[in-house]
Amino acid sequence: MSQLIDVKCTHIENELMRVRFANTQIISDHPAQWGGSDSGPAPGELVIMALAAATALAGRRYANCSGLVVGHIGARASMTSLQEGMPDSLRHLPLPFLTYVDRFWRLLEIEGNLTSDERNGLVEAMADNGIARTIRDGIKIDEAVVFSRPSPGSRRPAGNDPGNQLLKGRASLAAGEIRVASQGNNWQVGAAALDEHTCLVKMTGALHVVGDSIASLRGAIPEEMLLGGLASCTCIYIARNAQFHDIAVDAVSVRVRTQLPVDPSQPITQVEKIAEITGEFTEEEAAKLTAFAQYCAFGVTLGRGTAIEDSLAFDETNHPTVAPTGLASLDRSPPTPNDPAYCTDGSCCVPVFEKQAS
Repeated sequence: MSQLIDVKCTHIENELMRVRFANTQIISDHPAQWGGSDSGPAPGELVIMALAAATALAGRRYANCSGLVVGHIGARASMTSLQEGMPDSLRHLPLPFLTYVDRFWRLLEIEGNLTSDERNGLVEAMADNGIARTIRDGIKIDEAVVFSRPSPGSRRPAGNDPGNQLLKGRASLAAGEIRVASQGNNWQVGAAALDEHTCLVKMTGALHVVGDSIASLRGAIPEEMLLGGLASCTCIYIARNAQFHDIAVDAVSVRVRTQLPVDPSQPITQVEKIAEITGEFTEEEAAKLTAFAQYCAFGVTLGRGTAIEDSLAFDETNHPTVAPTGLASLDRSPPTPNDPAYCTDGSCCVPVFEKQAS
């Protein structure tokens, strides 16, 4: 029987958001240079945390079920994002361009005394876990935006927060024009499976425990992290763009839910996303806010499907001279696997802009 997972993100102030899972919560944020306070993982980091954790857990499950003698099983993940000029059909939207992730990168880490067939079976299980298949195949997002009036004594409007002024006056790209928004020059997140139920995920300045199921009470599960990335990306996209368009928003929250596949190797194919925006809005402002909710970076990314390129780090303990094999050559160079340098500038999901000449 499938299980409903339900994730809710609430905007607090500036780039700060609270993401609630079934048994825990996490603060999502951006560094100070992007208007945040560096209090937690950015929305993009939540997505690659989900990918890395699901990959490591899938490997440990396969190894245990197959009776493989394996020491370390882990994964690192990163991504690159692009900005693309709006096609003619979307030029009416109050956005200068679409931002989306163009490529996810993964390094599969395996240590153990394995035959070639055992290693290849383990690699396949890690590469084709449910989160990876969801990202590659894309999902259908059922969008809804609900507007409500503020209650007496509501907090200071988010639209008037000082926030991030770097994106004010963003120039539009021509239709079809594409430029790199952020490049994964290093592995942003690393994950290690402690056992088949528990994964330790490392990002800049913090460690997070990710569990294999809600019932295990070992932290958020990868599917919750993925939905949390979508919810927080939508939430901050609404709040930030409302500020840039001088729309006073009293509160923003985004809820994403789906039926979890019974088999963890199967992808999520459809989610329901509901954005609730509180304030007094004109029809024009409501239309703009609806557009922000529907065209956030990870909504676009997950809606279209995105390639994942894998490389393998294999340590055959008894035969260290054996070269790693098992994966095809990449069509682009992956991030260099330096450790422990992960995303430190917020570029995982906030576009980096060159300063305009005065």
